[in-house]
Amino acid sequence: MKICYNETLNYSSLIKDIELCKKYGYSSIEIRIEYLQEYLETHTSAELKSLLTKNDLQPLALNSVDNINFCTQEQWNAILKRFLFACKMCRELDNPYIVVVPTEDERLLKKTFSEISADSVKVLRELSDIAAPYGAKLAFEPIGNRRWCVRTIHEAAEIIKAVNRDNVGLTLDAMNLFCYDRLEDMDTLREIPEGKIYVFHINDAMDVPVEQMEPEQHRLYPGDGVIPLKKFCRLLQEAGYTGPASVELFNPIFENADPETFIREGYLKTKAILESLDS
Repeated sequence: MKICYNETLNYSSLIKDIELCKKYGYSSIEIRIEYLQEYLETHTSAELKSLLTKNDLQPLALNSVDNINFCTQEQWNAILKRFLFACKMCRELDNPYIVVVPTEDERLLKKTFSEISADSVKVLRELSDIAAPYGAKLAFEPIGNRRWCVRTIHEAAEIIKAVNRDNVGLTLDAMNLFCYDRLEDMDTLREIPEGKIYVFHINDAMDVPVEQMEPEQHRLYPGDGVIPLKKFCRLLQEAGYTGPASVELFNPIFENADPETFIREGYLKTKAILESLDS
């Protein structure tokens, strides 16, 4: 696997991240939508495409369109506005994927999986229809913490099968899945239809009880925690995934990190994990 960088530092910028990714050897970048919007206030998408080419970087995904389930009309209108912007940018930047995320709301604990699946299929098909003319694909990301309504590999695989669209697949984030059952269900990766793993987020986790685990508070650099990343990466490869490992490290402990140190360490620690797969 090659290595991708997922923009996570709140005080960095798209230009700085691109330059540092080039310096430390990343092959691709996941662009945060907010950073892209900020960049476009003073630049064009054509300039960004040229900047990426100059720095030998491919765009992998735009991050992200969140809380897509059980929306009010007002919420849905805001999602559509953000999603349509992302679709247009996919076409202009030759960016393949848009990460879309199920809804975070503890009130949805009362919903059955049948209800959640039906809503997810409906919403993903609608977004699929919008994305198709732009050549964009949706990478649906389950999150194992109990507040999110689609939590497991099995649930996500069932939803993707039911959607049955060529431009709808999955984002699999090691930490987000670890939050459910410490990846005891890892073998269910085999349930995912071939070619439907679009994006892989690599990270690690602090050793805390699963009921206390927070997806954006307990992440660590790959190799610094307790996630069985070697096994997970090997299963991904067995499932046919050939894309990069994208370093995603949301965590308040990194808020004051120097961007250069942060991006360099993310690359080196991920490289060590990937190189160990051959041993």
